[in-house]
Amino acid sequence: MKDKCFVLIGFICACVSAYAQPATTLLYKNSFDTPASLADWKMEGPGVAKVEGGRLLIHSKWADDLERLDGQIDLLKDGGGKYYPFIEQWVKEREPESLPKYVLDFHKPGQFSGGHIQFWNKHAHPENFLIRLKFQAANPYPLHMVTFCGRGVNGEDVLDPKLAPRFGLAAQYMYGDIQNYRISYWAGSRGTSNMRRAPGRQLTAEEKGDVPRIALKREVQLEIFRWNGHVVFRCDGEKLVDWIDDEPFGDGFFALRLMASAKGWYDDYEVYELNEDPFAYAGKGENITSRLSAQRDVPQPKDVIDGKFIVVGNPEPEGKLYRDVINTYKGNPVYRFEASPKVNRVELTTCYASNLEGFSERELSDLSELANLYLKNDQGHYGDTITYEWNARFPEPLKEDAKGIFAQWHGRPDRTLVITPEGERKILPTAEYIALRKSMKVTDEHIGIDPKTDKPNGWKFDGSAGGPIAAFKFQDGHMCLLVRNDPNARSDNTVRIKPKPVVRREQAKGNKTGACIFEKPIAEVPIDKWINFKVQIKYSKYSLDHDVPLESGFVKVWMDGEPVVDWTGDIGKNDEKGPYFKYGIYKPGADGFMVDCAGFTQTFE
Repeated sequence: MKDKCFVLIGFICACVSAYAQPATTLLYKNSFDTPASLADWKMEGPGVAKVEGGRLLIHSKWADDLERLDGQIDLLKDGGGKYYPFIEQWVKEREPESLPKYVLDFHKPGQFSGGHIQFWNKHAHPENFLIRLKFQAANPYPLHMVTFCGRGVNGEDVLDPKLAPRFGLAAQYMYGDIQNYRISYWAGSRGTSNMRRAPGRQLTAEEKGDVPRIALKREVQLEIFRWNGHVVFRCDGEKLVDWIDDEPFGDGFFALRLMASAKGWYDDYEVYELNEDPFAYAGKGENITSRLSAQRDVPQPKDVIDGKFIVVGNPEPEGKLYRDVINTYKGNPVYRFEASPKVNRVELTTCYASNLEGFSERELSDLSELANLYLKNDQGHYGDTITYEWNARFPEPLKEDAKGIFAQWHGRPDRTLVITPEGERKILPTAEYIALRKSMKVTDEHIGIDPKTDKPNGWKFDGSAGGPIAAFKFQDGHMCLLVRNDPNARSDNTVRIKPKPVVRREQAKGNKTGACIFEKPIAEVPIDKWINFKVQIKYSKYSLDHDVPLESGFVKVWMDGEPVVDWTGDIGKNDEKGPYFKYGIYKPGADGFMVDCAGFTQTFE
């Protein structure tokens, strides 16, 4: 899920209070959702850059040919000397007119050294900055690099046509007429992250440690901090480079650099100006004031948090949310939720209005009226097996009588489901459903009333979602996990299932069921320590025509890698659309509480 944003943000951040300067100011972001996002970048060298699956895929045009040489030469070894003869031969055979571009006259004159690429962002970054971007390797071969503070040696824009032409050759960036810092990673058998300063190719840092090999399987978060010459490079929160330049460069330009055999995906490039020393920062982060209805509002790009969430719930001062990109957890922004007793909720939800292209204004208005604008957001279906993973921390001691939900899975009712006077179950088109509802009165029990006779007319409508399908919460002196099952296609919101730890671990009313499948005394919950939650749910399968589960489900839970739940039973709701995940605070007790959350993944089996 993406925020479809590649904009220069500028000085004002709409979510931050005007009277307080934040520690970070977002200046630019690019989430590589469409080919148009590449207009902000300039390729030097024989590069391929394209948007694929909502990410930037980048590599040299020679990378595929070099991959076919694996086994013939050691591609994992750092340096291009082993494959330059092959690229030189290919250039002579396929594009001989390009051969002069790959040979320099000022550094190792006459020697072929081409095939590498440099991809510049056209917007300058400030002197003190934080740059964040996601990386996933598309092959195991080195090197990947980031270049920053790039300018001509006399302060020119790095893309100034007065500077000498460049075609991706290393010496053009290390010994030419531009100044820059460069950090290399994904270094193959070298196994280090190196930092250099140019001109001069001065090796300033050679750290034992590199981007981990897990980057072949999933994205990792890269972070570059720079404050008054102090540079720190991190991957998933782990420090790989830490160096201080006593004569630092000023602001400049950022680039991705890849050697000829390397290939990778990049995403969510963000540039922040730092207004405080990040290495001494102890604040909470940016104050997020946006609040929306997931069911009734269409979010703007600025309302979508990290391409995954929108904020739902009470505004300040009762409900507060902060986003910290300085003191992250494993590279993930830390979200601090704070709730007073007056708060109903302040949460980040993964499900909101999206994928609405092609809907007319009237159709969007009708969907909003029905609280159903999120109907096209794909969160899976009942019968699916989905694994959710996130991290939570409780920064302050919890009282024995603490109450409230800090993570939940919520259903999406079939808003237009009806039972006709003849007993037929139907899901109506939105406009037809609205017209039908307006033709009669409807009771709190969702029974149609003839406006002329004031008596039931035989029409019945679906009830509310009836509470979370599953929830981690504090209740009765415990942290617990509750699950629910409602196999009725037409929900009855007057029947509530409320299992409890210890005293009522299972409950049934009619064919609705619920269970408390995990409980831990509040006194044993770690304080100010991160807890990793991994929850695998196979949702029960249902049918519109049957008010019983067709297939049972299961729930498995790991906390910090330790299995704590392995439960089998019915979980879910008889609706067409699958449930969605939220974390934060919902219905806190008399004292409220706070929770930090970081990271979120949702994997379909």
